[in-house]
Amino acid sequence: MRKLLVAVSAAFAGLLPATFLAPADAAGSYSVTAKVSATSINFGQEVTMTGKVSPSAAGAKIRIQRSHDDQDYVGFETVHTATIRSDGTFSKTFEPSIGTYTWRAYKMYGQGRSGGASTPIAIHAYTWYQLANATWVHVLSDDTGGPGRFGPITVAGAPFKSYWESKPDATGSTRWYLERSCRRFIGTVGLDDARSDAGAFGRVRVAGSPTLLLDKSMNGSTKLAVDVSFDPAKNSWLTISASRLHADKATAVVVANPKVQCAFPHNEDELP
Repeated sequence: MRKLLVAVSAAFAGLLPATFLAPADAAGSYSVTAKVSATSINFGQEVTMTGKVSPSAAGAKIRIQRSHDDQDYVGFETVHTATIRSDGTFSKTFEPSIGTYTWRAYKMYGQGRSGGASTPIAIHAYTWYQLANATWVHVLSDDTGGPGRFGPITVAGAPFKSYWESKPDATGSTRWYLERSCRRFIGTVGLDDARSDAGAFGRVRVAGSPTLLLDKSMNGSTKLAVDVSFDPAKNSWLTISASRLHADKATAVVVANPKVQCAFPHNEDELP
């Protein structure tokens, strides 16, 4: 008898007009589209998200959401809102969070419809990270005793406090994990005046994976600023190493003020 009643109830529900069903089931959900003016920026710059809600919900709020800042939480959090225009379109200019986050537009339920979200878009907001005299979890190895370990130095007469330096025989290296999230390397290359012999000639290499980003030779009068751009998706790590021309001369190779410009992801799903 109980099975019969259930079957009859289900059949009867199937005959009910839409007006008797739950509002969201009767009307469906909102459709939301969105795009942004840029997906790779320097941190501090603004982007504009534009899109459309169908059917139009003029005057209602659209939520501009970002992937949650808590890595243990899967989902989105609302950071901004915009007002939907009479034609269903919306626009919002904002400053994306530092690093790489996924953004979307979300219209909450209303007018008998369930909520709808746009396709998520990853935005990379790049900033500079120091590779010397700083505690940074991305260092993989350093067999020279640690960046900046000798205190202030001079290179071709110019003073520096932040630097990576080879051993006096131009050996040693330092390696950093970039998470395929960095796009530029800058620094100043030369020889340590106090720890290099007269007539010394050194060479510095900065390698990505597998791209060789920089290969420069120098003598005691060299103080050269370098700026190298590279493809984030093709370089998971960065290695600085050195060598020398004359084996009988002390050659302490220096990369002063080494920095990388990165937009580290909030979680692994947002890697490029």
